[in-house]
Amino acid sequence: MENKVEEPALQYNYYSLQEYWDIEENTENKNEYYNGNLVVMQGASLNHNEILINLVGAIAQKLKGTGCKMYLSDLRLSVSSANAYVYPDAMIICGKPELTEDKFDTVKNPSVIFEILSKSTEANDRRKFFYYMQMASVQEIVMINSYDQVKVEVGLKQENGSWQIITYTSLQDEIKLSVAEDKISLKDIYQAVSF
Repeated sequence: MENKVEEPALQYNYYSLQEYWDIEENTENKNEYYNGNLVVMQGASLNHNEILINLVGAIAQKLKGTGCKMYLSDLRLSVSSANAYVYPDAMIICGKPELTEDKFDTVKNPSVIFEILSKSTEANDRRKFFYYMQMASVQEIVMINSYDQVKVEVGLKQENGSWQIITYTSLQDEIKLSVAEDKISLKDIYQAVSF
């Protein structure tokens, strides 16, 4: 006799794009949209906030006079190739921000995208990494661990369109962004962060 285990099927609620916009306009929460699926954005940890503040302090000054500007997590990003609308932790846009035709708070042309990883967001942020790689304007993607170790992963678009991933794990390491003149130290990114 064969044992048969019946498990309930996973159920997903499908949302049309119009339903997503209605939800976004009528809630204080931020929601990400992935081709019909919604992910409600959660609050951020102390380490996450420390890292974000440190990034702004380390990078914003280096962008003066470059034609590039840093934007934080309240600005939504359209990833048309994935039918997705997401909120990166930070973005650098060079030149004039290109907005979607119908949404004034949704851009589509970042050069650099930053995601700060936590235990609860890492899987989703890594999924977004592959979406970001498909965007023509994106030249670099920076993933920063906030929950258990010093670790920064930088994805660099190569001339042939392929991507190189470089991992940094020492506070003495420095990363060089293509849009900034100076290097950024991991020591500066992780200032006041404790694991």
